Amino acid sequence: MKKSSESDKQRKHAIAIVGMSCIFPGAPSLKSFWQNIINSVDSIREAGPDEWDANHYKRKNADFFGRIYCTRGGFISEFADFDPLEFGIMPAGLKGSDPDQFLALRAAAEALQDAGYNHKTFDGSKADMILGRTAAPGIGSMNLIQHGQTVEQVLNVLKAISPQLSKKDLDKIEAGLHESLQQCNADTIPAVMPNIISGRIAAKLGFRGRNLILDAACASSLIAVEIAVQGLLNGQSDIAIAGGLHINSSPYFYQMFCGLGALSNDGTIRPFDDQADGTILGEGVGMVVLKRLEDAERDGNRIYAILTGIGCSSDGRTGSSLAPNVEGEALAMRRAYEMAGVSPRTVELLEAHGTGTRAGDLAEIKAIEKVFAGEENVDAPWCAIGSVKSMIGHTQAASGMAGLIKTALALYFKKLPPTLNVTTANTQIAWSKSPCYINSTAKEWDHHAGKSPRRAAVSAFGFGGVNAHAVLEEYKATAPENNELADPIPNKRSIRLSLRYPELSVGELKIETPKVPAYLKPIAKTEYSQNDKCNEQPAQAETQMGSSQKLINQSESLSRNLEAGRMPALPGSNRAPKSGALDEVRNRQDAGAPGIEPNSMSGAPSTSNDSALSRSTDGVLGPPASRRHNNESLSEAMGGRDVRAPYEDAPITRANRAPYADESISRANRAPYADEPISRSNRAPYADEPISRANRAPYADEPISR
Repeated sequence: MKKSSESDKQRKHAIAIVGMSCIFPGAPSLKSFWQNIINSVDSIREAGPDEWDANHYKRKNADFFGRIYCTRGGFISEFADFDPLEFGIMPAGLKGSDPDQFLALRAAAEALQDAGYNHKTFDGSKADMILGRTAAPGIGSMNLIQHGQTVEQVLNVLKAISPQLSKKDLDKIEAGLHESLQQCNADTIPAVMPNIISGRIAAKLGFRGRNLILDAACASSLIAVEIAVQGLLNGQSDIAIAGGLHINSSPYFYQMFCGLGALSNDGTIRPFDDQADGTILGEGVGMVVLKRLEDAERDGNRIYAILTGIGCSSDGRTGSSLAPNVEGEALAMRRAYEMAGVSPRTVELLEAHGTGTRAGDLAEIKAIEKVFAGEENVDAPWCAIGSVKSMIGHTQAASGMAGLIKTALALYFKKLPPTLNVTTANTQIAWSKSPCYINSTAKEWDHHAGKSPRRAAVSAFGFGGVNAHAVLEEYKATAPENNELADPIPNKRSIRLSLRYPELSVGELKIETPKVPAYLKPIAKTEYSQNDKCNEQPAQAETQMGSSQKLINQSESLSRNLEAGRMPALPGSNRAPKSGALDEVRNRQDAGAPGIEPNSMSGAPSTSNDSALSRSTDGVLGPPASRRHNNESLSEAMGGRDVRAPYEDAPITRANRAPYADESISRANRAPYADEPISRSNRAPYADEPISRANRAPYADEPISR
């Protein structure tokens, strides 16, 4: 590889980083982000009420999609502040929009401010805005989908499983579901379109060059930098903002990564550790302001670091688009060093992609060894390696930007930053022969005079086989006298944006339809026998519960019989007594009244008389085909002939008639029955008549006497 001169003269491809800003877990500003890094602050925590209900989704060792086994992440909900009036945006339009639309605008404005452009102007016609963002739907997008599709789908399900719900009830439920969501109107719809993010920034900040959003997964923000650098080098632009954002640590994103088994089982991300078992999701936004080095020096800009080379690649033909590829990663690195004109042997700090997955970390080290060591003998590791993901999680499209900002600050302050959670380095890696060593504590970046400038590199590799690698170096060998980072000017008008995804709810909604009692269960269809099916839903008994809504009367006994393949006689969803009668039936059941089978349908006695039943070919008892439900009217009083027996096509028999608990034996309800002879036990005397010759004898069970 051809080496360039090691002098301080301006190099052909040098791009200056003149402004930066960020919002990352635990850090609402550039200053706090750097302080957290130097102080080894772990900003990963459990999902809280501002994100989503972890208890609702969490399932350890879940083996089906939709359940989450890892509920920790890097969240920024507590820092999602935005002043809409500063940018001429109506506050009413914030709810129902994607919050990354506004947090990206805030970060871009703060980056320009950090570059000194709150006090001086620039040529807007040659200003580009390039932003990396994954295409996953944001909060506003999900809100729109819930309004437009999910509410209707819920209503269709309710209609199918609860046909007793009236139109009035359904209308109330529909209104309640819509009210539980954020607004969706002409003010919010544009703020769910990803391309509007860069367009809004360009409009509000006066950029009239290119503005675009790109999605290259985890490599998005470094590829955004590459596009911005190309525009600067070919003269298409004089200033550019490049950035990355991911405000999307929703339960849906967690469900997806848990479905892939990509998250850590114990909620800890351990890049390059021997116990690494998965990554942790994070969210954030970061921006850098870029200019050609000679222009930045001419304009007196503060220069954090110099970007000397950047390279990108794809994996090409591989076995999986999700698996890391050593050759693809190595190709991006080689291209970056070729552009920079320097040897990777001069790089002393490497901000790795370092996701904390064993396969990914191992592949990355192998790619580094291919490019850094080559065929030369390595006496000892010389390059400190780490990953900011160990502190804030994997921020997806913003991850490359988080690494770039961290590395630029390390060069600016001449410090080697630490990486966390490495107890025992990955034993699959021969660290003694590797170019890299793990730096676990913050320390001064010692550098011998006369050598090349301090150099560092940043990697970002994305799902789908896209890779990016950037090479940076310090601007001056000594740190500036006034190197304190300034926090953005506080704004008391800022509004805290909600980063919680919409959830459908009916809240305190009350409908008039009464609840079905526990001892009643709905039934859609009843099958009597193999050859005789009732395709009509049984008529529903009228009750006087509240507003006299229809209920489907089905007992637990019927459910058990159906499950066992049996159908009890007199199923009678249309034969049940009216209000008040069910309590009397249950009382009679508890008392063990004769002729009443416990738990039978509506208090109807069971029968064993074959004249009242048909027997199907498989031996299951059921009523004959002619005895289908006739929608008989119900009696006004408990125990009347209309509610009890017989059916139109059956004679009165002992099994289906009397006595009832509320009546004495009388001529109207007693005998003779079709299935028995007249005898002393079933004939007389009756309570309503005296003994007489007509009703006395002879009986079948006694001799004739005077």
